[in-house]
Amino acid sequence: MSTIAGRHNGKQLFVDVSIVSAALDHNAAVFGVAANQALFSEPVKALIDTGSTATSISPLAVQRLNLRSGGKRDMMTANGPRRARYYDFRIGFYSRREDGSAQFHILEKPVSGVALNVENVVFDILLGMDVISQGDLIIRRDGSFTFEF
Repeated sequence: MSTIAGRHNGKQLFVDVSIVSAALDHNAAVFGVAANQALFSEPVKALIDTGSTATSISPLAVQRLNLRSGGKRDMMTANGPRRARYYDFRIGFYSRREDGSAQFHILEKPVSGVALNVENVVFDILLGMDVISQGDLIIRRDGSFTFEF
């Protein structure tokens, strides 16, 4: 199992992730294909949101990563129902091993992230329960967290 760990501020929990092509197998040899920018993004800032059912992606990230929409679908938001574009991709997490070396892990299940309906957010991806439920998230009152998957 892989684990990422970090700090939260008691209100928000941010992690760095990479957007990975939905076509890439989660067991792929990352080091052999990581240089291909069609498959991986540079690290982007993600907000972990346990109150969100689905993962969303900012319009700026869609544009910057040149993602193609898979179409539109109906969804429920905090502001009521709406129809939104969705984008298929995988989420990759960066973690550190005990020896200090870096590790990259691609989640097994692809995500159909919907376009966020807001501008000027301070994150690129909002990770909802569709991603969080693929692992074990522990948020501690001392300001630390771990996500094991």
